[in-house]
Amino acid sequence: MFGIGIFEILVILIVAVIFLGPDKLPQAAIDLAKFIRTVKKTIDDAKESFDNEVRLSEIKKEALEYKESLSKDFNSLTSLPKDIANDVAQRLELDSKKLDSKDSQNIQKSPETLALESLNFQSDALDLELQEYKAQQRQEQENTKQQNTQEQNGLFTQESNPPVVAADSAKNLQDTVQRL
Repeated sequence: MFGIGIFEILVILIVAVIFLGPDKLPQAAIDLAKFIRTVKKTIDDAKESFDNEVRLSEIKKEALEYKESLSKDFNSLTSLPKDIANDVAQRLELDSKKLDSKDSQNIQKSPETLALESLNFQSDALDLELQEYKAQQRQEQENTKQQNTQEQNGLFTQESNPPVVAADSAKNLQDTVQRL
């Protein structure tokens, strides 16, 4: 320890006993131990704070590296739609050059166009069913009016037909709407 051997330690102890005396020597040893413990704790705290600073600087460096890599990735992602748009434009240009006037009549419809046409067709079908439903409702109202007038005139007999129920028509309309 510090290059001090056993002989040097004994000389220091003899000088301490002569200088301090046997009464003050135990208290001096306790004070020396406290001082050494305090110095050791201070050194450990300094090492710990230095290590924390070193780790903090490493973390900052890693964060900057991640930031740079993310910005590069972001830039590449923002340029991706432009690249795709350019590629699509080039392909469309090539396809339009390949088509001649006869082939332009036979161009297949895009999925969006087909979907819109399907929706229009379904809308037309719903309109027709709605018109049929309204016609049935009017017919039922007329039948009900006729029946009421027959009852008032006493002409209602057991043989006359009861009014048509629209429950089946309404259910058919609901089923069609759900299918669409």
